[in-house]
Amino acid sequence: MSNKRIILVSQFINNFGTAFSRIALIILVTTWYKNAIYVGIYSFFLFIPQVVLATPIGYLIDSRRDEKRLLLVSSFLAALAILCVAAMDYFQVHSFVLLVALAVVYSVISDIYAPCITKVTVYLFDKSDFNDINASISGAMTAANLFSGIIVTYFISFLPFTALFLFDFVSYIVVMVLLMFLHIPPTNTATDGVAATAAQSTSMWNSFKIVKDFL
Repeated sequence: MSNKRIILVSQFINNFGTAFSRIALIILVTTWYKNAIYVGIYSFFLFIPQVVLATPIGYLIDSRRDEKRLLLVSSFLAALAILCVAAMDYFQVHSFVLLVALAVVYSVISDIYAPCITKVTVYLFDKSDFNDINASISGAMTAANLFSGIIVTYFISFLPFTALFLFDFVSYIVVMVLLMFLHIPPTNTATDGVAATAAQSTSMWNSFKIVKDFL
């Protein structure tokens, strides 16, 4: 399978599974606690880490030279997080704090995938190919978000939440298998890497200031 096909298929599967779980998590919170305040607290604790950690995540991705390993590790950790959520539902562990903590960890880790695969795409393909692939990825992500919402709404009427979360877990396994066949040639030399890291470090602290001003 070519790099282009691996990126497109894995991006669709990843986004589909992630959207599947995020919708299911919201429904799970409302089903377990039946109070709008819990949904508000859940949403708040999901939003703040994404804003605060966006800069460190960007720095982590920019500073890495082994993007394939980062993709595999982040996919594995996200799969473990959503598997823990599935276990909570299966064993009926109604701990709101634990559920929110797992959801935050899952959300932050799963957010590593999209910018990392974008960096890989920029590196692997020239400008004309990248524009075509980027348009295809955007279409795949939009389709995944659209169909995941429809499918979750349908499945939730007769499937347990555990099955929905396990579906996302399996999607990560499929993505990891696909990524193993992704071929990324060696990137920069050690000297280039040191210079790039120094520049990224400065950029990171500037980005932190922007986030602080925004908050």
